[in-house]
This record gives sequence, structure tokens and C-alpha cells, in this order.
Amino acid sequence: MTSKIARATLVGSGAALALLLAGAPTAATAAPNPPASTNAVQGAQTKIQFQPGIPGRSASLIVDAPTNTRLIGVDDSTCRTNAEGTQVTCNRGQWVNRRTITLVVAENAPLGADLTGGRVRFEDGGSVIAEAPFGIHVVAKQLLANVTTDPAARTATVSGTGQPGAVITVVGGPTPVNVEVPASGVWSLTVGDLPPGSTALTVTQSAAGVPDQVLERSATIPVVAPTVNASGDPIARTVAVSGSGEPGATIEVSGPTGTETTEVQSGGDWSLELTGVPWGEHEITAEQTIGSDKQSASTTVTLKPLELHAEVTSTDPQTGSAELTGQGHPGAAIELVGPGGTVTTEVQGNGSWTATVQGLSAGENAISITQRVTGAEPSTVDLDIVIADTPMLHPAAASGAGIAALALIGAALMRRRHSAS
Repeated sequence: MTSKIARATLVGSGAALALLLAGAPTAATAAPNPPASTNAVQGAQTKIQFQPGIPGRSASLIVDAPTNTRLIGVDDSTCRTNAEGTQVTCNRGQWVNRRTITLVVAENAPLGADLTGGRVRFEDGGSVIAEAPFGIHVVAKQLLANVTTDPAARTATVSGTGQPGAVITVVGGPTPVNVEVPASGVWSLTVGDLPPGSTALTVTQSAAGVPDQVLERSATIPVVAPTVNASGDPIARTVAVSGSGEPGATIEVSGPTGTETTEVQSGGDWSLELTGVPWGEHEITAEQTIGSDKQSASTTVTLKPLELHAEVTSTDPQTGSAELTGQGHPGAAIELVGPGGTVTTEVQGNGSWTATVQGLSAGENAISITQRVTGAEPSTVDLDIVIADTPMLHPAAASGAGIAALALIGAALMRRRHSAS
């Protein structure tokens, strides 16, 4: 008896002494350590891990579900879940390794609520030797958002998933846009009238009882690249310049006469006219500016006088002359050089000209015709005028009887050629 008293004094009193006398392990017993609260969403499975905290101790494990949850199980082959999902019981064993509880939060669990009543406990012979509570904090489903753009329509479609019943608001466009998340949890909305370039979009999910969730996104509408076309009017000495671009952008056109500025219309087109354009080939550049974006496009245009054309309308072998007519650039000087010398005339306002050249001889006569327009390179065409060889008639043959006789001779010759054939 004396030895037992001394031994109890060394170990201590109370429960420790009772365990010692019963022959229980001497290792210390600590509580299991599941987290006091775990965030979970409605209708979703949630996993909770804990360390048993009873090294070397043999005991049964019992898990009670928090309110508004249903237990699925514990990751041990000896564990069984009751039909209601309110409790998991596990056979007596040595609990050393970390364990995982799986449960589902009810769909109707209030957002923002703290679901209590969960408990992990170890029992030995009907007595609790270690236990710890755990709970669930109901949070909204995670907000997800994606952005796709339609450059032609200037819109962005923002879509994703979120908490059913929550309101999704997108700010960043001309006006805020919102939509309520349906029961499926999948939502979508459209932001319109976006300007060119990148627009920052703030996506917010608001649900009663829980903090807002916020995502930052962006929508990029490409700037319409400019185009440029040019066509010249040689009569008016102008160049019509036109093209397409970003509505509202400024277009600065650089050309042979300096710079001109215009704006792209709402339909995406623009135009202007350059006046007093000199003759020749010119590069036309259109630079588009909208905000910090600058883009340019170029083309070339050639302005030259109307082409020179000429033709022979009649010849007179007797006088060695010919009548010529043609087309050219109004107001241009026309110079004709041939065997008889130089003849000058001017192109009329309707673009036509006429001239008579003299001193032509029988056969081919080369005529060089040059058009001269102030400030432009002269243009030249060459023309061959054929003058028939006219037979000389005796004065008697020139009378009426002589002509008749020649006609009879010609007729006889024709008849003879016809017969020979």
C-alpha cells in the first residue's frame, strides 16, 4: 500500500491517476483540430481536414454535421454515414493520420450565415476523451467573367457564372449595365457604344448578406485603319481625295499643295478636294488621329493634260493642202510642222481644234503635231498625209467634150479589164 501511495503522489491526482491505475497509455491527450469555420457555397461539396490529436490512443470517431449541411463521409473504410447525413461513426482504432470530412451545404442555407453544431469527438467506452467543434460560413459562389468584343457593332459581351439571385453590374461603358444571375448561375450582358481602343470594365457581384465580389476586365475595340483614294481632274486642276476610317477621327491629307484637314463621318467615310494641283505624279498621304492612336495610308495620283489626237478630214491635191482636226487639252497651243512650214492653232474650250496645212506634194507628207500646256511636258503625235498624184489635162480635154471622151475611154478600159478578168 505504501508503494501505491508514493506512486500516485509522483504522478499526480484526479483523472491522470485514474488512467494510470487503469493501465491506459501515458501519452498526453489533445483535442482534434478542425478549423473553427470553413467558407462554403450553397449546394457545393466542402472538405474539412483535421488532425485527430490522440496519438497512441484507441477510440471510436464520431462526426456531427453542422446545421443546414449533409455529411457525405470521412476518408476511412471503417466510417459509416447515417441516412439523414447528420452523423458519421467510425470503428474503434488507432487515429494517427490526418482525416478529411466531406459535406454538402444546403441550397437554401442563407448567404452570410454561420452554420454551427458541427463536432468531431473521440469516445472510449461511451466516454468522450477528446472533441472539437467546427462550423461553416456560407459565402456566395465565385464570380467569373469573360469578355468578347464585336468591333463592327462596337459592343462587348461580358459573361460568366455567379451566385444565383445576385446582381451583376458592369461599369466602364457609357452607362452601367446590370443583370440578375438566374438559377443556373450562368449570366451574360452586353456593353454598347464602346470607343475605339481599350476600355476598362469593372464587374461587380452583389448579393444580400455577403460582401461584393469585384473583377477587373477590359474590352478592346480596334481602331479602324484609314484608307485613301485619289483621282485627278485635269480640266479643273484638282484632285478629289477620299477614303474610310474611324468615325470621329481627324484626317490630315498631305499632298503637292500642302495639307488639308477633315473628319471621318459617322458612316466611316471622309473626303476633301485639293485645288491648284501642278502637273505630274504626286504622293497623297492621309494621317488619321484619334486619341493617342495615329495611322496613315498613302496613294499616288498623276495629273496630266488631256491627250492629243489628230486626224485628216480632207486633202486637196490641186492646192497641195489638207484639213486636220483633233482633240486636246482646252487652251493648249497646237503646233503643226510639215513640208510647208509651221502652222499654229489653239484647242477650244470643248477640247477640239482644226488647222490647214499647205505645201504638200504628191505622195506621203510627214506632219509633226505638238500640244503645249503651261507647266506640263509637251506631247507630240506624228501623222502621214498622202496626196494623190493628179494627171495634167490638155485645155481641150478640160472642156465638156474632152471630159466625156475621157469618160468613154475610162469606161472602155474598165470594160476591157472586166472582160480580161
